[in-house]
Amino acid sequence: MNGKVWERAALKERAKAAFKRSYWWCVLAGLILMLVIGRGSGSSGRDKDDKGDKGFSIPSFSFDVSDIDREDVQEYVASKVGGGAYTAINIAGGIIGGLVGLILLVVVLAIVAVALILRALLFNPLEVGGRKFFMENACEKKEGIGTMLDGFQNGYYGNVVVAMLVRDVKIFLWSLLLVIPGIIKAYEYRMVPYILAEHPELNYREVLNMSSEMMNGQKMNAFVLDLSFIGWYLLSGITGGIAGIFWVNPYVYATDAELYLELSTDV
Repeated sequence: MNGKVWERAALKERAKAAFKRSYWWCVLAGLILMLVIGRGSGSSGRDKDDKGDKGFSIPSFSFDVSDIDREDVQEYVASKVGGGAYTAINIAGGIIGGLVGLILLVVVLAIVAVALILRALLFNPLEVGGRKFFMENACEKKEGIGTMLDGFQNGYYGNVVVAMLVRDVKIFLWSLLLVIPGIIKAYEYRMVPYILAEHPELNYREVLNMSSEMMNGQKMNAFVLDLSFIGWYLLSGITGGIAGIFWVNPYVYATDAELYLELSTDV
């Protein structure tokens, strides 16, 4: 169990100071990380009709699609074009609808597959590089934004891909049970990209075990740390994500890096 004691306010102050030292580099790195791992603010929705009408109305006439009797329509069409012709048209329509549905399913599955491949082979290594950037910035190492590509250039690309993929799969599988177990696993493996950034030569078992050890006894503390940014996330949402790009997200990433540096000293 990691019994390291740390103060949330002190952690965030160090993060803020590190962020300000390399403000524009941090903003750029934070923007890339936001696009890679999806952290950001925003919402969308549609206003619903308060009356809940399904059709449309004219001053003295109201029409609802539910008023149409399908059997009446079928009988009418059959009487006009003939029962056999109508049946053929109906069958042909069913076949075409089935083919369109199948094509749409294949397209959706292809998009999902491409997204998963991009995440495993491109986005996850970029996340590792982004985490390393914020770690080195916290330690006042001036290597620039090129550190973002370290996951591809450190000679252990395969290790990075496998370890991050196993992390994602484990979190996903635990999330299938219930939401809470998935969240717990996400906190347990929170330090995986940082460990890979510092020790890319380790295999996935060693990396996941190190992260579990570091976060053992620290999950609730990290959760409270995340909650402390709620006000900032609201500000980001109010400003349409502008505050998130230029302040909130890089500030959060810098704080996460400080948390890793704090916890890793005892592991």
